[in-house]
Amino acid sequence: MSLLEATARARGIATGLVEQNTVEIADLRRAFIVRDGKKLPVDFSKLFFEGDLSQNIQLQPGDYIYFPGSSSNQACIVGAVSSQGHVGVTEGLSALGAITIRGGFSPSAWKKKILIVRSQPDSKQPEIITIDAAAILAGKQKDVLLKPRDIIYVHEKPWQRATEVLALAMRAFVQTGAATWTGNNIGPILPDPSQPAR
Repeated sequence: MSLLEATARARGIATGLVEQNTVEIADLRRAFIVRDGKKLPVDFSKLFFEGDLSQNIQLQPGDYIYFPGSSSNQACIVGAVSSQGHVGVTEGLSALGAITIRGGFSPSAWKKKILIVRSQPDSKQPEIITIDAAAILAGKQKDVLLKPRDIIYVHEKPWQRATEVLALAMRAFVQTGAATWTGNNIGPILPDPSQPAR
């Protein structure tokens, strides 16, 4: 019996809903077969997604096939997007695809500098990948395929911060002016709590 036949007899790979899309909920990149205590070099992704039949090995009695779930395989989208949050990382999901799933960019997004923060198992420092949405859409840069636990951060436009600072300054100015006017004009009318009531 082949690996494909065994999978079919087991009713195939389970599916579920991720962001309203039906997807296979097995993480084929981490699936494996153990034979006589050793892991076999089988690429489940190539077999199931690319149709590479060289990975469709013949099974033997006692083989153990493991399909891990992908529910823990999520990436986080934060910053200037319509809806911040997590997305399930499925085969072939790219950074722009994940941003689209979360509702796309917000009006204040700086699309020229999108950061992908990726943890490195052998290093304390994460890998930082920078992509440009316009360059990707123009075919000048490749989109990045996501990995579980990636964090995508979309900056706000460079001028956005200056605008926010100006807005805060104006608010502080108005509040200070209002407080001063209130102190000068309303204060004398109100009774002084330190003085006994008459």
